[in-house]
Amino acid sequence: MRATRAHVSPSFPLGGDEERVEYDLGLALRLLWYLRPYGWLGLISLTVMALDAVLDALGPYLTKVAIDEHIAKGDLEGLWTVVLLYLGCSGAGAITQFLRVYFLQLTGQKAIMGLRLQIFGHLLRLPASWHDKTPVGTSVSRAVSDVEAIQELFTQGVIVVIGDILALLAIVAALFWLDLRLALVTLAVVPPLALATLIYRRKARRAYRELRSTVAKVNAFLQENLSGIRTVQLLGLEERNGKRFKNLNMAMRDQHIRSIKYTSIFFPFVEVMGALALGTILLYGGGRALQGQIELGVLVAFIQYMKRFFQPVRDLAEKYNLLQAAMAASERVFEVLDL
Repeated sequence: MRATRAHVSPSFPLGGDEERVEYDLGLALRLLWYLRPYGWLGLISLTVMALDAVLDALGPYLTKVAIDEHIAKGDLEGLWTVVLLYLGCSGAGAITQFLRVYFLQLTGQKAIMGLRLQIFGHLLRLPASWHDKTPVGTSVSRAVSDVEAIQELFTQGVIVVIGDILALLAIVAALFWLDLRLALVTLAVVPPLALATLIYRRKARRAYRELRSTVAKVNAFLQENLSGIRTVQLLGLEERNGKRFKNLNMAMRDQHIRSIKYTSIFFPFVEVMGALALGTILLYGGGRALQGQIELGVLVAFIQYMKRFFQPVRDLAEKYNLLQAAMAASERVFEVLDL
């Protein structure tokens, strides 16, 4: 069973954002179909990630309890209890991280094996006339490099994104539970961060599609020249083909630089937003602590939570790069499977 038929040439952009969103959704649903037989493994991974998010959110809260309830009151015995709880949460977190990686890799490898077998069998069943018109390098690129890009999505993308979202939700809930006013002031950096993320997504989307298309052309050209090296030498095409290969590589270089430029602008902006949030906590929260309106432990917990808050944000941006590469690869793979 297939979700949505995706048969669009990767060399040409789509008409608009609405069409692109619908198209990406169709590709995503079709890719998720390969995970369906291993849904129980995905459920285990999600459960482990939810537990990991809760354990991670407990750390700053335990720090707050240690400072306000025990250090400030000179309660050494109670402090030992909190320290042991903190170490227990850290140890349990290490176990959940191991289980998360293991089950993610297990799920992804099982799913990608099915896709590899399907595309290889389909290539064998295509008529000889199609293979005569299609460069061997293109077929190899679909079955190898494009499938590897999808593998990255299966093993590091889909479920990890959900885990990052769970971590963000746990942190935001903890912030509002500790102090509503300080949480609202601190999270004022979220709207500009969301706007920057939206702009980054739009810029990166096209860059990754163009880059993926050029990489496939480079692979195909190289494969064809190496497999037909005797013909190339016999006809004296070395210089001409060398120039064509150079032009392809220059195009790939320029597209790599373009995609890196967007990343090199976005991630420093995230760092700036993190520093701004930390400065807000120190200025506003510190002022309220001096006035006795909030406890010192709450201020320390906020600082720790904000450091944890921006890590999933960075991860989500990196996973978006991975998602775009996988979407570009999947449209090319499904283009062959739909023949």
